[in-house]
Amino acid sequence: MSKVLILNNENVDFENVKALLEKSGYSVSISKSVSDLVNAAINKKSDVILTTTESVQNKVNIHPAMETQMETIFSLAKLAQSRDDDTGEHLTRVQNYCRILSEELAKNSPYSQLIDNDFITDIVNASTLHDIGKVGISDLILLKNAKLTEDEYEVMKTHTIIGAQTLEDVHSKFGDNSFIRMGKIIARSHHERWDGKGYPDGLSGEHIPLPARIMAIADVYDALSTKRVYKDAFPQEKCVQIIKEGRGTQFDPYIVDAFLRVADKFDDVRQMFCDKVS
Repeated sequence: MSKVLILNNENVDFENVKALLEKSGYSVSISKSVSDLVNAAINKKSDVILTTTESVQNKVNIHPAMETQMETIFSLAKLAQSRDDDTGEHLTRVQNYCRILSEELAKNSPYSQLIDNDFITDIVNASTLHDIGKVGISDLILLKNAKLTEDEYEVMKTHTIIGAQTLEDVHSKFGDNSFIRMGKIIARSHHERWDGKGYPDGLSGEHIPLPARIMAIADVYDALSTKRVYKDAFPQEKCVQIIKEGRGTQFDPYIVDAFLRVADKFDDVRQMFCDKVS
Protein backbone atom coordinates (compact mmCIF):
# COMPACT_ATOMS: atom_id res chain seq x y z
CA MET A 1 0.00 0.00 0.00
CA SER A 2 1.37 3.40 -0.95
CA LYS A 3 1.70 5.84 1.94
CA VAL A 4 0.25 9.32 1.74
CA LEU A 5 2.51 11.96 3.25
CA ILE A 6 0.45 15.07 4.05
CA LEU A 7 2.41 18.30 4.19
CA ASN A 8 0.62 20.95 6.22
CA ASN A 9 2.78 23.89 5.19
CA GLU A 10 1.66 25.03 1.76
CA ASN A 11 5.06 26.72 1.25
CA VAL A 12 6.98 23.48 1.64
CA ASP A 13 9.46 22.62 -1.11
CA PHE A 14 7.89 19.45 -2.50
CA GLU A 15 10.75 18.79 -4.88
CA ASN A 16 13.28 18.94 -2.07
CA VAL A 17 11.25 16.51 0.05
CA LYS A 18 10.92 14.23 -2.96
CA ALA A 19 14.70 14.31 -3.57
CA LEU A 20 15.43 13.41 0.05
CA LEU A 21 13.01 10.49 -0.04
CA GLU A 22 14.40 9.24 -3.34
CA LYS A 23 17.92 9.28 -1.88
CA SER A 24 16.55 6.94 0.78
CA GLY A 25 15.38 4.50 -1.88
CA TYR A 26 11.68 5.44 -2.19
CA SER A 27 9.79 6.05 -5.41
CA VAL A 28 7.78 9.25 -4.96
CA SER A 29 4.85 10.99 -6.62
CA ILE A 30 3.81 14.57 -5.95
CA SER A 31 0.09 15.19 -6.28
CA LYS A 32 -2.43 17.87 -5.41
CA SER A 33 -5.00 16.00 -7.50
CA VAL A 34 -7.10 13.49 -5.61
CA SER A 35 -7.65 11.50 -8.80
CA ASP A 36 -3.88 11.17 -9.28
CA LEU A 37 -3.51 10.22 -5.61
CA VAL A 38 -6.01 7.41 -6.00
CA ASN A 39 -4.39 6.16 -9.21
CA ALA A 40 -0.93 6.13 -7.67
CA ALA A 41 -2.10 4.30 -4.57
CA ILE A 42 -4.17 1.64 -6.33
CA ASN A 43 -1.65 0.94 -9.08
CA LYS A 44 1.40 1.01 -6.80
CA LYS A 45 3.07 3.63 -8.96
CA SER A 46 4.91 5.04 -5.97
CA ASP A 47 5.92 4.11 -2.45
CA VAL A 48 5.07 7.61 -1.20
CA ILE A 49 2.60 10.21 -2.45
CA LEU A 50 3.17 13.82 -1.38
CA THR A 51 0.08 15.98 -1.08
CA THR A 52 -1.31 18.75 1.09
CA THR A 53 -3.96 18.65 3.78
CA GLU A 54 -5.88 21.40 1.99
CA SER A 55 -5.90 19.67 -1.40
CA VAL A 56 -7.20 16.44 0.09
CA GLN A 57 -9.74 17.78 2.57
CA ASN A 58 -11.18 20.50 0.37
CA LYS A 59 -11.45 18.59 -2.88
CA VAL A 60 -12.79 15.28 -1.60
CA ASN A 61 -14.12 16.21 1.81
CA ILE A 62 -12.00 13.50 3.47
CA HIS A 63 -12.56 12.60 7.11
CA PRO A 64 -9.69 13.69 9.45
CA ALA A 65 -8.59 10.04 9.75
CA MET A 66 -7.71 10.24 6.06
CA GLU A 67 -4.94 7.69 5.79
CA THR A 68 -6.91 4.97 7.60
CA GLN A 69 -9.95 5.70 5.47
CA MET A 70 -8.03 5.67 2.20
CA GLU A 71 -6.31 2.41 3.08
CA THR A 72 -9.65 0.82 3.93
CA ILE A 73 -11.20 1.95 0.66
CA PHE A 74 -8.24 0.95 -1.50
CA SER A 75 -8.04 -2.41 0.24
CA LEU A 76 -11.71 -3.07 -0.50
CA ALA A 77 -11.24 -2.25 -4.18
CA LYS A 78 -8.07 -4.29 -4.51
CA LEU A 79 -9.52 -7.25 -2.63
CA ALA A 80 -12.59 -7.38 -4.85
CA GLN A 81 -10.50 -7.02 -7.98
CA SER A 82 -8.06 -9.73 -6.97
CA ARG A 83 -10.85 -12.31 -6.73
CA ASP A 84 -11.22 -12.64 -10.50
CA ASP A 85 -8.59 -10.35 -12.03
CA ASP A 86 -4.97 -10.48 -10.92
CA THR A 87 -3.55 -8.12 -13.53
CA GLY A 88 -4.31 -4.87 -11.75
CA GLU A 89 -5.30 -3.20 -15.03
CA HIS A 90 -9.10 -3.52 -14.98
CA LEU A 91 -9.49 -0.78 -12.38
CA THR A 92 -7.18 1.53 -14.28
CA ARG A 93 -9.07 1.01 -17.52
CA VAL A 94 -12.53 1.65 -16.07
CA GLN A 95 -11.26 4.77 -14.30
CA ASN A 96 -10.07 6.12 -17.63
CA TYR A 97 -13.24 5.12 -19.47
CA CYS A 98 -15.40 6.89 -16.87
CA ARG A 99 -13.21 9.98 -17.08
CA ILE A 100 -13.33 10.10 -20.89
CA LEU A 101 -17.10 9.59 -21.01
CA SER A 102 -17.80 12.13 -18.27
CA GLU A 103 -15.62 14.76 -19.89
CA GLU A 104 -17.39 14.26 -23.21
CA LEU A 105 -20.83 14.38 -21.60
CA ALA A 106 -19.85 17.58 -19.79
CA LYS A 107 -19.00 19.19 -23.12
CA ASN A 108 -21.85 17.98 -25.28
CA SER A 109 -24.94 16.32 -23.83
CA PRO A 110 -28.19 17.04 -21.97
CA TYR A 111 -26.23 16.22 -18.80
CA SER A 112 -23.59 18.91 -19.22
CA GLN A 113 -24.98 20.97 -16.33
CA LEU A 114 -24.80 17.95 -14.00
CA ILE A 115 -21.15 17.13 -14.64
CA ASP A 116 -18.46 19.39 -13.21
CA ASN A 117 -14.87 18.78 -12.14
CA ASP A 118 -15.97 17.41 -8.76
CA PHE A 119 -18.29 14.91 -10.46
CA ILE A 120 -15.47 13.75 -12.72
CA THR A 121 -13.05 13.39 -9.80
CA ASP A 122 -15.62 11.43 -7.82
CA ILE A 123 -16.57 9.05 -10.63
CA VAL A 124 -12.92 8.32 -11.42
CA ASN A 125 -12.36 7.42 -7.77
CA ALA A 126 -15.71 5.71 -7.21
CA SER A 127 -15.44 3.55 -10.33
CA THR A 128 -12.79 1.44 -8.59
CA LEU A 129 -15.46 0.34 -6.10
CA HIS A 130 -18.03 -0.94 -8.58
CA ASP A 131 -17.46 -4.64 -7.90
CA ILE A 132 -16.44 -4.68 -4.24
CA GLY A 133 -19.48 -6.82 -3.54
CA LYS A 134 -17.77 -9.72 -5.28
CA VAL A 135 -15.87 -10.33 -2.05
CA GLY A 136 -19.11 -11.89 -0.81
CA ILE A 137 -19.52 -14.27 -3.76
CA SER A 138 -18.25 -17.86 -3.52
CA ASP A 139 -15.22 -18.80 -5.66
CA LEU A 140 -17.28 -21.73 -6.97
CA ILE A 141 -19.48 -19.17 -8.72
CA LEU A 142 -17.13 -16.24 -9.28
CA LEU A 143 -14.35 -18.31 -10.84
CA LYS A 144 -16.48 -20.88 -12.64
CA ASN A 145 -15.10 -21.63 -16.12
CA ALA A 146 -18.50 -22.36 -17.59
CA LYS A 147 -21.86 -20.68 -17.96
CA LEU A 148 -23.58 -20.08 -14.64
CA THR A 149 -26.79 -21.91 -13.85
CA GLU A 150 -29.89 -19.83 -13.23
CA ASP A 151 -29.50 -20.21 -9.47
CA GLU A 152 -25.79 -19.34 -9.62
CA TYR A 153 -26.56 -16.25 -11.67
CA GLU A 154 -29.07 -15.10 -9.07
CA VAL A 155 -26.35 -15.39 -6.42
CA MET A 156 -23.88 -13.53 -8.62
CA LYS A 157 -26.34 -10.65 -9.02
CA THR A 158 -26.31 -10.09 -5.26
CA HIS A 159 -22.79 -8.60 -5.52
CA THR A 160 -24.48 -5.29 -6.31
CA ILE A 161 -26.38 -5.26 -3.02
CA ILE A 162 -23.40 -6.58 -1.03
CA GLY A 163 -21.22 -3.83 -2.50
CA ALA A 164 -23.67 -1.06 -1.69
CA GLN A 165 -24.09 -2.35 1.86
CA THR A 166 -20.32 -2.60 2.32
CA LEU A 167 -19.88 1.02 1.26
CA GLU A 168 -22.74 2.07 3.50
CA ASP A 169 -20.76 0.57 6.39
CA VAL A 170 -17.67 2.54 5.30
CA HIS A 171 -19.78 5.69 5.02
CA SER A 172 -21.22 5.17 8.51
CA LYS A 173 -17.78 4.70 10.02
CA PHE A 174 -15.95 7.56 8.35
CA GLY A 175 -18.68 10.13 7.79
CA ASP A 176 -19.89 11.97 4.72
CA ASN A 177 -17.72 11.60 1.64
CA SER A 178 -18.76 12.44 -1.90
CA PHE A 179 -17.00 9.67 -3.74
CA ILE A 180 -18.12 7.01 -1.25
CA ARG A 181 -21.70 8.22 -1.82
CA MET A 182 -21.12 7.86 -5.55
CA GLY A 183 -19.43 4.51 -5.00
CA LYS A 184 -22.56 3.18 -3.30
CA ILE A 185 -24.65 4.31 -6.27
CA ILE A 186 -22.33 2.73 -8.80
CA ALA A 187 -21.89 -0.52 -6.88
CA ARG A 188 -25.67 -1.04 -6.61
CA SER A 189 -26.86 0.22 -9.97
CA HIS A 190 -24.21 -0.33 -12.66
CA HIS A 191 -26.05 -3.45 -13.88
CA GLU A 192 -29.38 -1.67 -14.32
CA ARG A 193 -30.62 -1.28 -17.90
CA TRP A 194 -32.21 1.69 -19.63
CA ASP A 195 -35.22 -0.53 -20.54
CA GLY A 196 -35.75 -1.63 -16.92
CA LYS A 197 -34.59 -5.23 -17.43
CA GLY A 198 -31.46 -4.96 -15.31
CA TYR A 199 -30.80 -5.65 -11.64
CA PRO A 200 -31.04 -5.46 -8.65
CA ASP A 201 -33.91 -2.95 -8.61
CA GLY A 202 -35.26 -3.01 -12.16
CA LEU A 203 -34.75 0.73 -12.56
CA SER A 204 -35.27 2.26 -16.00
CA GLY A 205 -34.36 5.41 -17.90
CA GLU A 206 -33.29 8.39 -15.86
CA HIS A 207 -34.41 6.65 -12.67
CA ILE A 208 -31.00 4.97 -12.91
CA PRO A 209 -28.47 7.37 -11.35
CA LEU A 210 -26.23 9.07 -13.92
CA PRO A 211 -22.91 7.74 -12.50
CA ALA A 212 -24.24 4.18 -12.78
CA ARG A 213 -25.34 4.75 -16.39
CA ILE A 214 -21.84 5.95 -17.24
CA MET A 215 -20.24 3.05 -15.39
CA ALA A 216 -22.46 0.56 -17.24
CA ILE A 217 -20.87 1.42 -20.58
CA ALA A 218 -17.35 1.54 -19.14
CA ASP A 219 -17.78 -1.89 -17.54
CA VAL A 220 -19.39 -3.56 -20.56
CA TYR A 221 -16.77 -2.16 -22.93
CA ASP A 222 -14.02 -3.54 -20.71
CA ALA A 223 -15.71 -6.96 -20.58
CA LEU A 224 -16.06 -7.01 -24.36
CA SER A 225 -12.59 -5.76 -25.20
CA THR A 226 -10.54 -8.00 -22.90
CA LYS A 227 -9.97 -11.73 -22.71
CA ARG A 228 -11.98 -13.59 -20.09
CA VAL A 229 -11.97 -17.24 -19.05
CA TYR A 230 -15.09 -17.77 -21.18
CA LYS A 231 -14.18 -15.65 -24.24
CA ASP A 232 -11.44 -14.01 -26.27
CA ALA A 233 -11.18 -10.24 -26.52
CA PHE A 234 -13.43 -8.78 -29.20
CA PRO A 235 -11.92 -6.40 -31.77
CA GLN A 236 -12.65 -2.71 -31.37
CA GLU A 237 -15.17 -2.64 -34.21
CA LYS A 238 -17.28 -5.38 -32.61
CA CYS A 239 -17.13 -3.74 -29.17
CA VAL A 240 -18.38 -0.46 -30.62
CA GLN A 241 -21.11 -2.19 -32.61
CA ILE A 242 -22.43 -4.12 -29.59
CA ILE A 243 -22.65 -0.97 -27.48
CA LYS A 244 -24.27 0.91 -30.37
CA GLU A 245 -26.87 -1.86 -30.65
CA GLY A 246 -27.64 -1.40 -26.94
CA ARG A 247 -28.61 2.25 -27.44
CA GLY A 248 -31.99 2.87 -25.86
CA THR A 249 -32.34 -0.69 -24.54
CA GLN A 250 -29.38 -1.59 -22.36
CA PHE A 251 -27.79 1.85 -22.30
CA ASP A 252 -28.75 5.52 -22.02
CA PRO A 253 -28.92 6.73 -25.66
CA TYR A 254 -27.19 10.03 -24.89
CA ILE A 255 -24.29 8.25 -23.20
CA VAL A 256 -23.98 5.86 -26.14
CA ASP A 257 -23.81 8.87 -28.46
CA ALA A 258 -21.01 10.29 -26.31
CA PHE A 259 -19.23 6.93 -26.33
CA LEU A 260 -19.34 6.78 -30.13
CA ARG A 261 -17.65 10.17 -30.29
CA VAL A 262 -14.79 9.03 -28.05
CA ALA A 263 -14.56 5.31 -28.91
CA ASP A 264 -11.05 5.80 -30.30
CA LYS A 265 -9.92 7.11 -26.92
CA PHE A 266 -11.35 3.98 -25.28
CA ASP A 267 -9.32 1.88 -27.69
CA ASP A 268 -6.19 3.86 -26.79
CA VAL A 269 -6.76 3.14 -23.10
CA ARG A 270 -7.40 -0.54 -23.78
CA GLN A 271 -4.10 -0.84 -25.62
CA MET A 272 -2.16 1.23 -23.11
CA PHE A 273 -3.36 -0.78 -20.11
CA CYS A 274 -3.73 -4.20 -21.69
CA ASP A 275 -3.67 -7.23 -19.42
CA LYS A 276 -0.28 -8.85 -18.94
CA VAL A 277 0.00 -12.36 -20.29
CA SER A 278 1.80 -14.68 -17.87
